[in-house]
Amino acid sequence: MISVHHYIMSNLLSIPYKKADSIEIKHATRAYISNHSGAHPEEFRDDINSWEDLRKSAVDHMVHENRVEAMLL
Repeated sequence: MISVHHYIMSNLLSIPYKKADSIEIKHATRAYISNHSGAHPEEFRDDINSWEDLRKSAVDHMVHENRVEAMLL
C-alpha cells in the first residue's frame, strides 16, 4: 500500500507590505510652493503640518485594519 501525504495549500499569496521610510516633507513642500507658485508657503502651514502628521501616522505603525479607520477620521 502506498502512503499518500495530503498537503493543504492555501490559494492566498502572502505579499509583505512595502516599508515606507519616515521623511521630512515640510521643508521640501515649502520650497516647492515658494518656487512654483505665487503663494507664500506660510499660507499652507496648517495643511502641510496636517499632511506631515497623517503621513507619520501611516508610516510609523504596523499595517492593521484598525489603523485605517483612525486615519480616515
